[in-house]
Parts: sequence; structure tokens; C-alpha cells
Amino acid sequence: MLKKTIVLIGLVFMLLAVAGCERRLMAGDVVVLPGHNPEISKSATVPEIQMSGPGSWNHSNGIAAVQDMRNTAGLGNASNFYYSPPGKVLDKLPQDVKWLDFEVADRFIYLIGCTGKLENGVEVGNEILMYDVDGQQPIKSMGEKGQKYVSMSYYNGLLYVYEIEKGELYVYMQDGSLKERVKLEKGLPCSKMVFSKNGWLLMMASYYGKSKILVYDNEFKQSGEINPSDLTEHMQLISLEDRKESPDIRDFDIYNEHSVLIKASPNRLLLYNFKESKVVKISYLKDDAGLISFDSHVLYSTSEARLGIFANNINQVPYVGTPEALDRMLINSSFPWKIEDDALGEWRLRPIDLPVSGLNTVHQKIKCRGSFVYLLDYKMDSDGSLVIRVSK
Repeated sequence: MLKKTIVLIGLVFMLLAVAGCERRLMAGDVVVLPGHNPEISKSATVPEIQMSGPGSWNHSNGIAAVQDMRNTAGLGNASNFYYSPPGKVLDKLPQDVKWLDFEVADRFIYLIGCTGKLENGVEVGNEILMYDVDGQQPIKSMGEKGQKYVSMSYYNGLLYVYEIEKGELYVYMQDGSLKERVKLEKGLPCSKMVFSKNGWLLMMASYYGKSKILVYDNEFKQSGEINPSDLTEHMQLISLEDRKESPDIRDFDIYNEHSVLIKASPNRLLLYNFKESKVVKISYLKDDAGLISFDSHVLYSTSEARLGIFANNINQVPYVGTPEALDRMLINSSFPWKIEDDALGEWRLRPIDLPVSGLNTVHQKIKCRGSFVYLLDYKMDSDGSLVIRVSK
């Protein structure tokens, strides 16, 4: 009898909460499923909700993104509507330093500060700084003098930092102590390195204005590489002008154990299986999409503008951010993979507002970590950097 009374009281409170909420759910809104708080229970997971329509829901740590309003009739009003809090600049981090790369692990943020350039123009740093990500207070300095670090990635409790001159991965414990060094190839102008869920390492390196992705297995033996020429026949480009040159690999991120999403110019998103060395699927991606990061079925991408719109070769024009918002697109098992822009409207989620704007900022890195998306931006007017954190 007591249990029934408790259940009835709970139902009454639920009905009152629903009745008292004026705002209805809209396509692109994000809600917290009952029993999940994205700020407290960051490791909470729920099974993907299968509904009719084009992948109506996506979950991430108990957060669901409403994609199709035709399937929200059973939810009632948005009594559990989750408003993403405003993003913030981590303004206690030094902004007069040009950061080359960063990583976030639990309550720590690690940054490589630029201290010079190699003869080929690749920027390097000889110090890794470790900060408390919330208080943004310095904790310790890592690395050794004379080293030339260019990129880093966090995987399975360890921080991996690539040293370009020796061609080694410096492997650090979370507290900043050096665990070991792993031999790779020397001289890789690595701009991004990411681990797959099963421990394969992928590194993007740029040569003479074109990028390729090097693939290493979980024993750090190179198993292959992804070149722009490997993608040309799959691009399905309509314009003859676009067909004249092989596409450029702008950015990539891990999709699953053996596949990556590749943002290729001019406006394509490719699903590439790096274990079988083949393009699996292809879709349209906006012309102004820049950097990408993929997490829990959602693709996050920066919106970019180009400095020289009258340049002869638009692929060689540097990107400059217009960082008012971060675009999102739902990519799950029902995603249609179409090269027509108008076929993907239902899959675009509401953009996330960013806390800064202006044409003098360049997006350098984007990474999804926990409940947040982090952006590393370069400030052209002061030769410094900003780290921005926004809630998913």
C-alpha cells in the first residue's frame, strides 16, 4: 500500500511539472532523460531510443537530442528541457602564448606552448604546461629542454605527445610523470593525432599544402595511410572545376573501431575504413565547415570563412573563423549519406552559440571531452591563444 501511495504521489508531481512548463519541445532541442544529470552523472549512458522517422534521438551521457518533432508526442511538455549553459573562455589560462595543441583529462588540461619553428616552417614547443581545468591554476611544467613537441592525444589514462625531431611519442602519466617513449617516424608535421577505441593511432600530417593520415596499429606499427588521391574517385563532384585537383583532407575524427570521418574539400564528408583501406560512404558537408569532432552520434563542426575569396587556388587559402556558433549534425545508423544539401536538413541540430566572435580569430583545434566541446583559437591580432569550453 505504501509503495502504491509513493508511486501515485510521484505521478502527481510529474503531471504538475508537465502542466507548469510553457515551452514545447522544438527540433534541435536537447533534453535530459529522467534520472540523468549531464553535469553530475557524466558517465551515465542510456540505450539509443529507436523511433520512427530519420533517427529521431541521439544520446550522450543521458542527453538526448530531438531530431524529428513527429516522434515527441509521448513526451508532453519539456519539463526536463536542458538548456546548454553559455560557453566560456578559460580566461585564467595565459592568452599571450600561442598554444599548438591541448588535451583535457578529468580535471586537468595540458597545453603545448609554441617556442619556435623548424626550417620547414613547422611550429614546435619544448614545454608542456599542466593546469587545473576548472580553477585554471598552473600545476606543473612537463617535458624536457631541447624537445620539439607538435601534437598530443589522451588515451586510456595516458597522455601521448609527439616529438618531431626524434620521431618519438612521449608517454606521460596523468600526474605529468614520464612513463615511456615509443619510436615512430621522424619529421612528421603532425597537426592532429587521435586514438581509436581499440588503440589504433591516426596522425594527420601536412606536406606542401596537402594532408594525409598515417595509420598505426595498437603496437605502433604503421599499417597504412590515407592520401587525398585515395578519395578522388569517391568524391562524386559535380563541378568540373572541383575535379581538376585531388581533394584536400581538412580534418578527421574517429567514427568507430576501424573507421574515421574525413572532412574533405570542397564539401564532402567521407566514412573511411582504415583497416580495409576503402571509402565506405559519402555525404554532403557545408562548404564553410572547418574543423570537426565526432562524439556519441553527433558531428560538431566549426563554421569558417576564407581570407582571400579571390585566390586562384581556394584550397590553399587559410581559414579564418567566424566563431559565433558551432554546427551539429546527427549521424547515426539511420543517417542517409546524401551528397545533396537539401536531403540533410532534418539531421542538422541546433547550433551551439560560442562566447566570442570576430574575424581575427582562427580555429586551430576542436575536441569533445566529457560533457563539453573544447576549442583552441589563435588570436591573429596578438599572436596569442584562447581555449573555449561549451556544453554539448
